[in-house]
Amino acid sequence: MGYQGSRPTVARWIREQKNIDHKDEEQPKTQVKSIAPRKLQYWFLTRLHKLPRKATRTLTKLLTDLPELKRGYALVHQFHTMVRCRAGHALPAWLNAVHKSGIPELNKFAVTLSKNYDAVYAGLTESWSQGPVEGINNRLKLIKRLMFGRERFDLFRKRVLLTL
Repeated sequence: MGYQGSRPTVARWIREQKNIDHKDEEQPKTQVKSIAPRKLQYWFLTRLHKLPRKATRTLTKLLTDLPELKRGYALVHQFHTMVRCRAGHALPAWLNAVHKSGIPELNKFAVTLSKNYDAVYAGLTESWSQGPVEGINNRLKLIKRLMFGRERFDLFRKRVLLTL
């Protein structure tokens, strides 16, 4: 019929179609292998509907099997929502919930936030940020590193002034 592809490609497609048909008939039990912490971190910070199906199934199974992980997942999403929506008014309740959860990693994070509560609260409520100033400092440091050992201050000054 004019197909220009190779035979193994067609065989692979047929195998995949057979697997899809068998998956519809019976749902195999999801076996959870060891998951890399970085991957789990990504899954925690991504909304479930944006994850691939396999990752969603695995994460859902983990959350149903491990209640501590489920509490941590809920707390992480609450904090992530506070940051995204600038909802600093919810910070005290979130800190209390973390302390009551008994999750040592989140508790340590909450203690660190509590030590600098005013700055964190301002960051979650105020519309301004230090981002532009930090960007300028970062650019200056980059130029300084690139210029190391080349010329004197005059050339560095010209290069900085030309980039502004």
